[in-house]
Amino acid sequence: MKLAGAIPGVLLAIYAFAQGNGAAVFAIRSDPAAWPHPEKQLEKFVAAKAARRENHFCAVGYRERDGGRRAWAWWREGNALILWDASLDPADPVSLLDSTRILHLDRDVVASSAGVHGSTYLVTRAWVDKVEKDCQEHGDRFVVRKHGRH
Repeated sequence: MKLAGAIPGVLLAIYAFAQGNGAAVFAIRSDPAAWPHPEKQLEKFVAAKAARRENHFCAVGYRERDGGRRAWAWWREGNALILWDASLDPADPVSLLDSTRILHLDRDVVASSAGVHGSTYLVTRAWVDKVEKDCQEHGDRFVVRKHGRH
């Protein structure tokens, strides 16, 4: 699903999930049914999107009280956080390339909630800092090398 084609309600739900509190934090490797073979998805993403040969990711999952699960992949070289939805079927993993939300940390982050101005896309620096801290404390780390000609 492309972001431009998403309905406002879906965007608001993603924003609320992104900014919300109370989600249980976990390493995605602890839920292989939802994130089967994450290395393969990261390799596909790097092959399509990365400019650098070596790329560092940290992925951290969040489980909401209603059972919903999502993860954020922090891509150091891309200076981005990428929403990574859980797979409903381990035989058909969700591609990181199909993410409905890639936050570019140099342009999609504002200092405080006052800077959001009702946007369903901007996030606060405090939220980004929390995701990065959650990732460092609970997330899975990956180093993915781009193959091919350089």
